[in-house]
Amino acid sequence: LLSVELGLGDGPIDEPPKALAGLENGAVMYFPANGASGWSQLQGTGWGYEVSVMEVQWPEDYSDTTEPKIVLGLGGGKSGAIMYYNGGWSQLHDNGWAAPAQQLSVKWPAYSSADQPKVVVGLGNDGAVMYFNNGWTEIQGSGWKSGVQAMSVQWPSDFSDDATPRIV
Repeated sequence: LLSVELGLGDGPIDEPPKALAGLENGAVMYFPANGASGWSQLQGTGWGYEVSVMEVQWPEDYSDTTEPKIVLGLGGGKSGAIMYYNGGWSQLHDNGWAAPAQQLSVKWPAYSSADQPKVVVGLGNDGAVMYFNNGWTEIQGSGWKSGVQAMSVQWPSDFSDDATPRIV
């Protein structure tokens, strides 16, 4: 187990939380709030990479049983990819980076929006920082020669603002 996200929301105190788990074998498991159906698999082990980092947008209403939206980074070894889940998986970046995804920050659109999220990724190995806004921009090249271990991102408050976020 490499990454866990909980959706606590405003649900009843005696109910278990919604949970999402990204596994070392690449699988992604989902536990709905009511737990009636138990854990379900949103992704099997077919990626061939571990889930190294994950951000989740839970439905705004805790009782909403809609699956969450997910951005996750794949890692392990020497390459990484970024995947997006909105009822099905799509690839925001293939595994062509020569480094695993180690840090991730996501600016989500409104939950009901079909827009893709904006994403900042800190890579391992040589430490590049990449920014996704309907296409990828390199914010920092691999000149650091050290992986990004911690990262903080300040996003513009309005999703439609295309300004590059501040990154520390």
